[in-house]
Amino acid sequence: MTSPKSPTVPPPSRRGIRVRRLRLVGPERHYEVPFVDRETGELNPLSVIAGAISTGKSTVLEFIDYCLGASEHPRHPEVIAKVLHALVEVELSGTPYVIERSLGDQSAHVFIRPGMLDDDTRPPVERRQIKPSGSPDSLSSFLLMHCKLEGVQLKEAPTQANSGTDPLSFRDLMALCFLPNERVASKSLLFENQHMKN
Repeated sequence: MTSPKSPTVPPPSRRGIRVRRLRLVGPERHYEVPFVDRETGELNPLSVIAGAISTGKSTVLEFIDYCLGASEHPRHPEVIAKVLHALVEVELSGTPYVIERSLGDQSAHVFIRPGMLDDDTRPPVERRQIKPSGSPDSLSSFLLMHCKLEGVQLKEAPTQANSGTDPLSFRDLMALCFLPNERVASKSLLFENQHMKN
């Protein structure tokens, strides 16, 4: 395990985050959802998760969100019994990384390593905390760097010149990308009832 270092700033043309694979590690078996072409290993331009009701479609998205810093993971009884760790293989600015997060007591941080899920040689692993998200060694700061949004400060009261500021969190961005069922089915799709987010 290594301590966080100043990451190399990626070229602007390759910035961004792309999900390649999700792997759930359990005591008896692993579960995997690929978002790449099975033959070429290239990212699919579009992936569709389809299936009957209660087959785990939302759970896949919730685990990806959890690996990217969400405070909760799916808590269905079958999940709790069969999953110990969640790993997501992502492309960050064109480079593959694996983000691993445990369920339960060890979930206050993630482990990040360059490479892919099936790499035989495991390079050094970096530990990053989930909170506070504004910390330079947080997961949020690491992900924001790959979106070219690191260091952005948001005013607490945007209309007041002397307003205090808070650092932008990657969780703020995820609210624009991930729309859980309860949000889609309510009157809060665009955070209509939350003034600051709206």
